[in-house]
Amino acid sequence: MTDNASLLEEYARTGSEGAFRELVRRYIDFVHSTAVRLVGTEGDLARDVTQTVFIHLARSAERISGPVMLGGWLHRDTCNVAAKVLRGQRRRQARERHAKIVGYAFRMYANNHLDQFPSDFAQVIPYMDEALRADMNPGDVLRDRDQFIAQVTNRFEIVYTGSTTNEADTSKILFREKQATQASDGTWIKAYCFVDGSGQLHSEPDGNFESWEKQHMPGYSETQQGR
Repeated sequence: MTDNASLLEEYARTGSEGAFRELVRRYIDFVHSTAVRLVGTEGDLARDVTQTVFIHLARSAERISGPVMLGGWLHRDTCNVAAKVLRGQRRRQARERHAKIVGYAFRMYANNHLDQFPSDFAQVIPYMDEALRADMNPGDVLRDRDQFIAQVTNRFEIVYTGSTTNEADTSKILFREKQATQASDGTWIKAYCFVDGSGQLHSEPDGNFESWEKQHMPGYSETQQGR
C-alpha cells in the first residue's frame, strides 16, 4: 500500500486525481467525525467543514508534502475551519434575531398608530426597550442598549410603510439590511424582516438581490437595489 506521504507528493507533483481520491478515502471518515464533534449534526455544517478541509488539503499539498503527520494536519485544519464556521453561524443567527427584535418594535408602533407602520426608525425607538425585553435572551443581543439601537438603525432601511391590516402585504419586506456581507463560502447575505414580523437571511451567489426582492416588494425598481 502506498503511504500517505507518497500519495501527497504524487498529487503535489503531478496533480494525480487518483492519488488525491485515495487520501480522501482514507481520511474522510476521520475528518467528518471530527467535524461532527465540533459543529454538531444540525444541517450540513459538518459536511461543509469536511469539504472545506479537503479543499485546503488540495491547495496546500506542495507545502505539506514530505515528512508530515497528515492526520495531525487534517485535525488541526478541521478545528480551524469548524471554529470559523461556528463564528459565521453565530453572526448569521444574531443578524436574523436583530431583525426580528426590530420587527417586533415596528409592530408595536403600528398597534399604537392605527395599524400603520412607521416611515422612520426614530419613530420606533420608544418601543425598542419592550422589544428587547420580549426577546428570549435580551442580554445576549447587546449589553449596551443605545449601541444596539444605533447599530440596527444604521444597518437597516425601511422599504414598506403600509398597513398591517392588508393581508396581501404580509409577505412584503418591511425593512432590510442596507448592505450585503460576504460569507466564507463566497455568497452574499442580507437580513430581512417581513410585514408579518418574521425575519430571514437570504443569500445570493453574485450579490444581486434584485430578482428575489421583486418577489416580495411589488413596485421595486433598480434604484432601490442595495448591496
